[in-house]
Amino acid sequence: MQRNIPVYRILIFSSLFLLFFYPSDIHAKGTQERYQKNELPLGNPNLNEKRVIQKLSPGLTYTKIERGHASNQYTVEVGFFDNQAAAQDLLHKLANNDFTFSILPIQNDPFNDVPEDIIGYSVRSGNYTNEADAELINKQLSAKGFSGKIIYNGFDGSSTETTGPWMVHILEIEQKAASHLLTTLANGQVNGKETVSSMAARSNAIAAINGGYFVTKNSDGTPGDLAGISIINGELLSESINHRSGFSLSERKTDVSVLSTQVQIKSSDGFQRDVDGMNRVSGLIRSCGNLANPLPTHDVTCRSDSELILYKPIFDTVTPVGNGVEVVLNEQGEVIVQDEFQGHIIPRNGSVLSGTGEAAAWLRTHAAVGMKVMTQTHIQSDHQTLSLTPKTSVVNGGPLLLKNNQFFIDADREGFNWSHDFFYRFGINRNPRTLAGSKPDGTILLVAVDGRNPQISVGLSFQESAMLMKSLGAKDALNLDGGGSTTMVINGSIVNHPSDSTGERPVGDALLFTN
Repeated sequence: MQRNIPVYRILIFSSLFLLFFYPSDIHAKGTQERYQKNELPLGNPNLNEKRVIQKLSPGLTYTKIERGHASNQYTVEVGFFDNQAAAQDLLHKLANNDFTFSILPIQNDPFNDVPEDIIGYSVRSGNYTNEADAELINKQLSAKGFSGKIIYNGFDGSSTETTGPWMVHILEIEQKAASHLLTTLANGQVNGKETVSSMAARSNAIAAINGGYFVTKNSDGTPGDLAGISIINGELLSESINHRSGFSLSERKTDVSVLSTQVQIKSSDGFQRDVDGMNRVSGLIRSCGNLANPLPTHDVTCRSDSELILYKPIFDTVTPVGNGVEVVLNEQGEVIVQDEFQGHIIPRNGSVLSGTGEAAAWLRTHAAVGMKVMTQTHIQSDHQTLSLTPKTSVVNGGPLLLKNNQFFIDADREGFNWSHDFFYRFGINRNPRTLAGSKPDGTILLVAVDGRNPQISVGLSFQESAMLMKSLGAKDALNLDGGGSTTMVINGSIVNHPSDSTGERPVGDALLFTN
């Protein structure tokens, strides 16, 4: 017997099919319809925009865009929970203490790869037209034993209806000028941090912007060490974090892709072993995602008591002091020293292998004085071999935002959703962002968006970052390090507003446009 399917079900199934298979196209069309041509797709449509365009040198243009205005709307958040029951329990406790609060479900942005539609529940007060009123409520909460947090509503990325404001700084580098874009390490080595303005000054750069994620504290490893892949002038300096994206520069093209590294050593006795890390403290893996801890976990430090670390002269003059076995290799890969401690001088044209646990035992047996140990490096970009030349550089980042003109925000796969609370604060809410991408004609886009400042700029969510880059003409784009690290320097002056209360933050690397 033939079934007659109601028309409304056909319409529902058709709509779901379109949303599942063509979400980016639908969203892009909706964005175009909502906003005027050339208007940034941020907040309420038809907000005032001011643009200043400056030609810095042949092939290099700087644009500053100011959009929107402060709304002076604040709220107080008392808690964020993965499940509604926990939020409801806090709501009852607040009510018993004569506080009137409500629960706001936090919606996931449609184009994040995070599977949940609702990522959590925020317990909040009402809206206040000035921060003093919110502060009064917060003090009353504290007196009753509750811990509250004042939020400027413009920072709340779960709400698209906002006036901002935003301040966006854009460097456009035409393909003919791309050879002038270089990457550099803080102080010219892995160990240590330096401000973008200082790196720009010592390189006499016309323009500069901060680069990738890095280690900030000794407790997390080597401060300044890039937390992810780093390649400068064709030399691999830091291993990749599995499934994380990066920004590649070479003689022929700019690429945004998922990168992976494999470094192996082979002894003259025929035995070989994977290298766990490069130019970092043994046992501390920032953002995880290595052989022992394969899943990326952003801003978390994983630990291992058995690692083999390779140190090159660009790390520093000596390796970190510690317990383990170290072997010193000359330029030909010959073992000239083997010791039962860590903390050796790195030969100018050689290297040091440092092992703990099983790796220490491997070195004792297969890297004795007089033996030879050779290193092999394999790098893949979107599952294709990446050939290194002296012109190849890679800056780490994440998550991916755009790929082949499509929204492609892989926040979950790249380790930004290890907790819904972290993802809510880092990816859904608005923060300062440093973004990189390329247009179909090869033009490079480097973008710094100020944030965490109610009077100047609120920042962007991941999805807004993708929308912004697409509106600027990017075909491919990713998020680099942001927050307090976001800094852009033009002709020796910082043009954006770094969000740290102490001012410009020292970072691990930078992208420089030089003469």
